[in-house]
Amino acid sequence: MTSRWQDHILGPDTHANLPPVGSAPVYSLYMCTTHNVIHRNSGAAWTDWATLVPLSRVINAQTGTTYTGVLTDANPGAFLTLSNASSVAFTVPPNSSVAYPVGSVIEGAQLGAGQVTITPGSGVTINGTPGLKVAAQYGTFGLLKTATDTWLAYGRLSA
Repeated sequence: MTSRWQDHILGPDTHANLPPVGSAPVYSLYMCTTHNVIHRNSGAAWTDWATLVPLSRVINAQTGTTYTGVLTDANPGAFLTLSNASSVAFTVPPNSSVAYPVGSVIEGAQLGAGQVTITPGSGVTINGTPGLKVAAQYGTFGLLKTATDTWLAYGRLSA
């Protein structure tokens, strides 16, 4: 059986403008430039076939002593920096407030002298060892969402 691939590139809002499954060739690919996703027509439905990761990072620079995560912190290519001379509390909100998909990753760094503490919001569990503080200035951290309100912290952490 031979497969036929047909490539198409569409501009912004491709999610909303995909042609009906029956009118597009089977195995055709459409690239959504707004969401950096390639959609594939299986013949039965459009599916997200691949997510494109930007070549550069988008920095979310925070300079206060508290910050609560937002959905865009988990975008591919996003990077959170926390910088203050005083301690910084980074709160991971519950799924009921910010619905990060399971498998989301938030990455960041402590740029200031004030130690960053990763703080679970109400009902959130964050597992990490030896603790949930970034170990030193310029230390990096990551969070992987493993269940609805459960995260795994990794990186240069301390108790």
